[in-house]
Amino acid sequence: MSVRGEDETVAGTLAGLGPTRTTPTGVDVGADRIANRYQIVRWLGGGGMGRVYEAFDTELGERVALKVLSGGLTEEAHERFRREVRLTRRIQHRNVARMFDIGEHAGEKFLTMELIDGAPLTRLLGAGPLGWGKLRSAALQIAQGLAAAHEVGVIHRDLKPDNVLVELATGRFVITDFGIARSGDDPNVTQIGAVVGTPRYMAPEQLAGRDVDARADLFAYGVMLFELATGTRPWSGDNPIAIAVAQATQPSRPFVVPAEREVPPAFGALVMACLALEPDARPPSATEIARRITDETDPPDTATGRTPKFAITTSGPAFVPPLPTAMRTIATTETSIVVLPVTCAPGDEYLADGMHEDLIDTLSTIPTVRVRPAGLVRGVIEPDVRALGRALEVEHVVSVSLRRTPAGLRVAGRLIGVADGFQIWAHRADCVEAEILAQTDVLARGIAAALSTRAHPATRPTDPRAVDLYLRARAELRHFMAEHVQRAAELLEEAYLLTPTSAPILGARAYAAVQSWVFLADPKLVPIARRAIEQGLEAGHGEVPGVGDLQAQPW
Repeated sequence: MSVRGEDETVAGTLAGLGPTRTTPTGVDVGADRIANRYQIVRWLGGGGMGRVYEAFDTELGERVALKVLSGGLTEEAHERFRREVRLTRRIQHRNVARMFDIGEHAGEKFLTMELIDGAPLTRLLGAGPLGWGKLRSAALQIAQGLAAAHEVGVIHRDLKPDNVLVELATGRFVITDFGIARSGDDPNVTQIGAVVGTPRYMAPEQLAGRDVDARADLFAYGVMLFELATGTRPWSGDNPIAIAVAQATQPSRPFVVPAEREVPPAFGALVMACLALEPDARPPSATEIARRITDETDPPDTATGRTPKFAITTSGPAFVPPLPTAMRTIATTETSIVVLPVTCAPGDEYLADGMHEDLIDTLSTIPTVRVRPAGLVRGVIEPDVRALGRALEVEHVVSVSLRRTPAGLRVAGRLIGVADGFQIWAHRADCVEAEILAQTDVLARGIAAALSTRAHPATRPTDPRAVDLYLRARAELRHFMAEHVQRAAELLEEAYLLTPTSAPILGARAYAAVQSWVFLADPKLVPIARRAIEQGLEAGHGEVPGVGDLQAQPW
């Protein structure tokens, strides 16, 4: 069974990007600052405990991760939030994300922490079993981070791949999100019947609500290493409950790595010891685990005779592992957005409508972004953004305005978080009509970056005549009547002759050609539509219908 990153999480997770000392680009300097200090740069993700943003600390000139506690939570959850700061600030170790500060903005609690330029360890799970070099380094560094936490009395209680980040530049493994951690001397650390964490990584005593100490973290550590080494889970089941029952009552399946992997037997024995059902049968501490990895298992060059691709260190710069390509794409968290109608002055509606539809088309190409249809917000004027976002069940709202200036047009756009009303990203630029579609591409890319993902590029027409023809044709197509469709097809044919390589024009031209045939049912239009589709598909525009749409019709 292949290992994936989906797990049933009770506590939220954190992902981030790397700290720099430069002012963030693409941030509207007029945007509100959080607590008059932090400028939101982009949204990174969210979970049960809150939302995480990349932010710029204007006081210190650094990028940080800013985690906002979800609204409507109990005082106990707020206390857990405060405890996360107090506990994590005790830990000073390179393999644990540093905690900086706690604050409040508009009635919402937030904390700031170290921003890691990397991706969750979950990503490695999807790539299959790790080679011995990466596996040994991950095991050693995570054990050292756990040892540092346990030495100051902090138990994580939700250790899992989502809560371990791999720094791209250095290969450093960093434990994050102590949101449900408790101090070993906290009298409330034992809560009978209180199950908090991710079932697949929880120790049997934790699942049962019994006394929990640092050895519960060692169990979760063992589950992670088992998955990273073998590509399978130590316990299987059809659902989280079945898995929890199995790991609370049955021994793990044997530690068997693929034949092409070379893992020392001593390492397999150590992992299996961590997975013991009884805490007393597990290694006594993370410090002891780190010692055994160092003393009883050889680095890759000694074990295999091969030259290592990286060196393992415990201080100073770490190794630079060859991470999978997928790990270099920051986007992981799926989100939903709605794009409000573009506001404009009378007479510019066709420009605004074309910009609105083109922006939706472009954002729809982002795999991790779900865009609500334009029809849901057509006619909406100056809405309560947060109320509308909640009504449409989206996490983000995009608002764009277009107005005339003596020099041409001014385009302004904002990306707003529905949960807290934070302005995550803003853009303002002057252009001429011929550049209006290029501006939608700038908006889409800025929004994609603010959502930690990527939009697919498209060649935009720059000939002012082609731009005007394209936008007028889009306006005609919205009427969805035969004469308007025919007129749109004529306009787009003219635009195509002016700019034959523009993907948006080719896509709209193919759509209009098919609609012309649908309305007129003229067989002579079939080869025209077929050719338009083929040319549109070559351009890769998402609006192009499939050739099969024509083949399926009864001529």
